[in-house]
Order: sequence, then C-alpha cells, then structure tokens
Amino acid sequence: LGRVQNASTFDLFLINTDLQGNERWRTIFGEPGKSDYGFAIEYFNDKVLVSGNTQNVGPHLFEINGMGTVDFDTIYSNYDFGRVIKYNSTYGLYFLVDKVNLGVGHSHPVLLKLDSGYNISWAKEYFTQETFTYLQQVNINDQGTLSFAGGFDQGNLLTGLFFQTNHLGDSLGSKLLEHIPGERAQFHDVRPTSDGGYILAGDAYTPGMDSWIVKVNAWGCDNVPCIVSVNEPEISKGELKCYPNPTNGSGTILGSLSSVNGESNIKVFNSIGQLIQTIPITQKDFEFQISLPSKGLYLVVIMQNGLVIQQQKWVVQ
Repeated sequence: LGRVQNASTFDLFLINTDLQGNERWRTIFGEPGKSDYGFAIEYFNDKVLVSGNTQNVGPHLFEINGMGTVDFDTIYSNYDFGRVIKYNSTYGLYFLVDKVNLGVGHSHPVLLKLDSGYNISWAKEYFTQETFTYLQQVNINDQGTLSFAGGFDQGNLLTGLFFQTNHLGDSLGSKLLEHIPGERAQFHDVRPTSDGGYILAGDAYTPGMDSWIVKVNAWGCDNVPCIVSVNEPEISKGELKCYPNPTNGSGTILGSLSSVNGESNIKVFNSIGQLIQTIPITQKDFEFQISLPSKGLYLVVIMQNGLVIQQQKWVVQ
C-alpha cells in the first residue's frame, strides 16, 4: 500500500505479490482530483479493505477484490480524518477516525463500529474535553479488548498514550507514558505479548529524534509507575493487588484501606462491564481467594460508600 503522484494530487496504489515478491497485480485508486492517504490493510469476507483519508473530504474506506478491482468505497463525511481499520471474526469491524475543530484547535478520536455493509452501527467519542488527542493504531484480542496507541497533548507537550476499550467501545482506562521529561514523543503501533501485556512503538521529536519502544503490562504500566492516568480519578486511600497476573482463573486479592467506614467491598467486573462478584470488606487489611469464570480481562475495584477507592485490571488466560 502506498501513494503515487497524479498531476497535482496523490492517488493510492496497492500491489499484490507472491511469497517471493513477484508482482501478481497492482491497482491505482482514489477520489478524483483529491489527494488520498492510506493507513491500513485488513481482510474481511475474502476482500481487502484499505482505510485512510481523502484530503478535505474525510475518512475513506475501499473494498478491493482478489483481482485488484475496487468493488466499493465510502466516505464518512461526518468525521474529519480516517486512520486504521481492524477486523475480528468474533467482534466484527472497527474504523478509527478523528473529529477535528480547527477553529478552537481541538481534535479527538472516534471509534466507529461497522456492519457487513460498512454502515455505522455505533460511534464512540473519547477525550472530548482535551485539546488534542489522537490514536494511531488499534489491536483487538480474543476477549474483545481493544488496545490503542497514540499521542496526547499535555500542555503543548505531546506524550505517548495507551488506551483500552471493550468491544462495545466502553472505556477501560488510559495511561500516559513519557519518553524523556520535557520531550515530545508519541506511539504509532501496539502489539500484544505472550504474557498478556503489550509492546508500544513510536518516536520522539526533539532533542533526541529517537525511536521509542516500551513494554507495558495488561493495563498499560511499564516498569516504573505510570506518569498520568487520563480520565481516571487519582486514588490514594487504599492499596490493591491481584495475583498472579495473568492468572489461569484462580488467584488472590490482597489490599488495605486507611479506614473501614460505612459500606466497603470489592467488586469484580468483566470486560463488558457486567458485575461478576461482590465481596464485603470488614477490616482495614484484607485478603481473599477468588475464582474467575472464564478467560478475559477483568476489573477489580475497591468501593467505599459508593466511591471508587482503588482499581486494578486482572487478566485470565
């Protein structure tokens, strides 16, 4: 997938080869008279999908058959910039786009869930109150957790962003990770690792112009405490640990509260937000043995008088 100049604009081209790199076919396509950008290739119903953007038009999606002919294309004109598309045989097709308001210098990501005809089933917007947030890449696992990599403007300083949702688009939380304090940096890709975590890859602008690779665990923390938790309350009234993590289904919830006043309990939610179990807390220091019903991502939360005191994601393999 690439671009080719056509008069004063750019079109997309797609080349298909065999395993030895010998070309089978190529095709050139795009919006006439407009510059087109392609960002991802995905396979869906024996067709090739190319996601991207057409300049001054909006997010663009092309469907190409096995002979290189464009069978269908569509523009999502309610949005401003198209990025990547991702398909999972269980959870379906997702298109990551941006919504931009240049008048106030604001941009935020939107996740589109598409049906088999590429119509929008639902759209979820994120970081709508922030100045500039973008997501460059998405990965979806077999439990339906979508993990995104991108950048977040933190007071005119761009830093790396790791963000997760469930397959319904509900936020599971986000983390910011710095490269070097005071240096602009961002992530471009996210890939899962065998231990339930992720590799984030990106680059820094100045002064180093470095490539940047970070290994994080399942909830986005690297080997040092996460710098910032975006859109999540700062928690300091309790401690919580779930181990082993990842687990095969059985494990221990261990923690403490500064005080036990009123109703205090542990609540366990699955990746689509369903409450799985509630465990009352009757003393400041606590330890519980628990069994989780199936593979996936869970959220363990300490609640006290209706407020979230501490939370941790727990992976069952």
